[in-house]
Amino acid sequence: MKILLQRKIATHKWDTVADFLYFHDAQACAKLLSKLDECKYRIVDKRWFDDGDEIIFFFNGEIVE
Repeated sequence: MKILLQRKIATHKWDTVADFLYFHDAQACAKLLSKLDECKYRIVDKRWFDDGDEIIFFFNGEIVE
């Protein structure tokens, strides 16, 4: 699978929580988990080889920059 959901752990490293086939499933999961446990999450989309990885961050159920 090419879409990873990662959580920032206590050592400030990113740990992969799940991998997804569809982006909208990863986004819904990231929103919910970041709101419930108040941790930072990110989605790493590795589907596009030419453009590099697309990374989106979530905190408290919202997309952050």
